Amino acid sequence: MDLFFTEQQAQTLTHPAMGTVMTHQSYGENSEDCLTTIRMEIERLEAMLSRFRPHSDISRINQNAGCNAVTINDETMQILLAAQQTANTWTQAFDITITPLVNLWRTAAASQTPPARKAIQEAMQLVDHQDLRLHPACNQAGLRKTGQCLDLGGIAKGYAANRLRDCWCAFNIHSAFSNLGGNVIAHGCKPDGSPWRIGIQHPRMEQHLLGAVTIENEAVVTSGDYQRYFIGKDGQRYHHIIDPQTGRPSRSDLISVTVITPDAMLADTLSTLLFISGMYKGVEILKNYPECEAILVDQNLKTYISKGLCDRFTPTSCTQSTVLNPHGVFSI
Repeated sequence: MDLFFTEQQAQTLTHPAMGTVMTHQSYGENSEDCLTTIRMEIERLEAMLSRFRPHSDISRINQNAGCNAVTINDETMQILLAAQQTANTWTQAFDITITPLVNLWRTAAASQTPPARKAIQEAMQLVDHQDLRLHPACNQAGLRKTGQCLDLGGIAKGYAANRLRDCWCAFNIHSAFSNLGGNVIAHGCKPDGSPWRIGIQHPRMEQHLLGAVTIENEAVVTSGDYQRYFIGKDGQRYHHIIDPQTGRPSRSDLISVTVITPDAMLADTLSTLLFISGMYKGVEILKNYPECEAILVDQNLKTYISKGLCDRFTPTSCTQSTVLNPHGVFSI
């Protein structure tokens, strides 16, 4: 753990968690105690939600797939209900039972060889969000088929980011910022009263930014095909965001999606949902979330921003951007 003061009297905590490295920056006299609490909270959530922790709620559900439902924590139930509602609303574009396919493609990435079609078809038989059985009245959850497996990778960090906001409020912190391995959340504004400025990675130029967006009391989450991928012998890019409908890495017309909204868990799920859905359907989906702003990058490296970002997003010189026109095909 690294904990130190900056010249601006901020306190910063950097620590490994949830398969990544997280950094938290806080201003205020209670910052040291707050950051200690934040680390403990992240550790608590990971112990409860990670499928890689053998005694977590998610692992126990997975271990009992096809058998009995298990009793889980209230928070786990709320996260699962939210994930199931998203899956029910936007059928086949967001599915937390996708783990068998994720595991299959992770093995493929190690050998840089796509899985056989038969292996994909077999794994797809275990992917169906409707097989997740939730019983909120008694806090029990289970999976219908043996071999099915949950993974909260598309929602858990968003929930954790929301919990950080609760920690900041509890310690009377008015200015803070956290980067949960690419999931960013800001509390209030910077100490000087200006908004936080968040750089968005260019999806094809590793050392360049697409642009920067200003935020206050908001989360910023990006999903893209450039984050974890391999190039196959066929020259195709195989990334880590799997489309439940095909069993393969998503092949929509989008290569990067950034969502900005106060609810970090919504930003987490929506970035994946929009990425898989593609430009046209994604813009239609955005109409249902007026509190959300988005930055969409298509395969031609054309960048589209929602109307609410007109005065908040600054593209770099290598970025060609267009506002999602309310009178045009990209209307929101």
